[in-house]
Amino acid sequence: MTSRIHRAKDWGLVGALVLIPMLALFIWWLSAVIWLPDLISPDSEHVIARCTIDTGDSIELTQRWVGDGYLTGVRHRSRDGSSVFAVGDGDAFRAFRCTTSVSTNDSSVTFRFSGKQWRYYWQLRSLSVGDGHSREAT
Repeated sequence: MTSRIHRAKDWGLVGALVLIPMLALFIWWLSAVIWLPDLISPDSEHVIARCTIDTGDSIELTQRWVGDGYLTGVRHRSRDGSSVFAVGDGDAFRAFRCTTSVSTNDSSVTFRFSGKQWRYYWQLRSLSVGDGHSREAT
């Protein structure tokens, strides 16, 4: 009887040692597709980077999970509370880091993230994502 209990405990330990790494590997793989907290709050907009310009407006690089990727764009929030949004990429990978730089000479904010460089022109309310086309914020 005692040997059966020890064998059952041994198989339970072996099962846990196999199951736990497989579960961790699955979660790691899933996190490459979607950031796991986004499953809990899929409609929330995440601000990746934000800068405030001299007028008091804020310019933000944002992402929102849309089912097959992240809707990535630039949100321009005015001091009066209104905002406009320019779509940059409709199915991007999740960005976790971004560097920004502001150029007052041409009224632009440059966002560098995930190997991309986007430039938002706040006076024109226009986004350039490096493909030769500009996108108007609406």
